[in-house]
Amino acid sequence: MTVRITSGRPPAESAEQAEADESTAELAAAYWQAYDERMASTSFLAMARQFPRIVAQAMRLGSEASRRDLVTTIGLNVVSGVFSGYALLATTGVLQALFAAGPTPHRVRAAIPSLALVATAVAACAGLQAVAGWAQARLQPQVDRVVEIRLFDLTTQVELSAFDDAGFHDAMQRAATAGCTRRRKSWRT
Repeated sequence: MTVRITSGRPPAESAEQAEADESTAELAAAYWQAYDERMASTSFLAMARQFPRIVAQAMRLGSEASRRDLVTTIGLNVVSGVFSGYALLATTGVLQALFAAGPTPHRVRAAIPSLALVATAVAACAGLQAVAGWAQARLQPQVDRVVEIRLFDLTTQVELSAFDDAGFHDAMQRAATAGCTRRRKSWRT
């Protein structure tokens, strides 16, 4: 992607100046946009192939940060999903009782046990999701710490002259900012 910023003056540039402007425009592009074109052209199949590796990496990071919080978060979210499914299943009992033949008061009374099951399942689901959210909120700063320690460990192993290289500096910025943002988003979902 090339960004060209021009003044209000009419274009009176030579071929050399146009080439110089093209080079500086590429340098002016934000470092976090370095892979935008590559990501836009990536196919669904390519992403699907990388998905298991990304999940495994997230699991390793979570396990290294706090195995207990990771297991709690995953386990409670799974159990919460089971209760959500049960609530949907119990809803069919409510609907069958309400749509059955007979007077309305009798149908409503017949639906009360199923309504109680739906309410219990929804309450259990909400409670489990709250506790899972708490465990996830505890886990996130611990994962941040592990990732930052890894980044700092890698940067201390690099030759000092590499920090003068603009490409290395841009890669470091992407790792420190965009990488942290993506990691946080992956843990919030």
